[in-house]
Amino acid sequence: MYHNLIVPIIDKDNGILIVVTPNERRIRIEVGYGLEGTMTDLIAGRIIQYIMTPKFKKGDYNAGIAEGALSSVSYPTRWAIPWQSL
Repeated sequence: MYHNLIVPIIDKDNGILIVVTPNERRIRIEVGYGLEGTMTDLIAGRIIQYIMTPKFKKGDYNAGIAEGALSSVSYPTRWAIPWQSL
């Protein structure tokens, strides 16, 4: 089972790719060069750790992917994300 979500902006190289491989228990967030300064590896790691992984552990892959995608897209535009209140 393999899911991916691509959120591209053409000619800006600022897309985000979320790759989930449940059988291998791996999640990756890849960021285009145009977003590397905004969406750092630290932020991507926190999205995976605090948003996606808890949903996946409950077996709710759809919610994990949806909330991870929303957080990935929302963060660069400076909207609130859940761990900011931690």
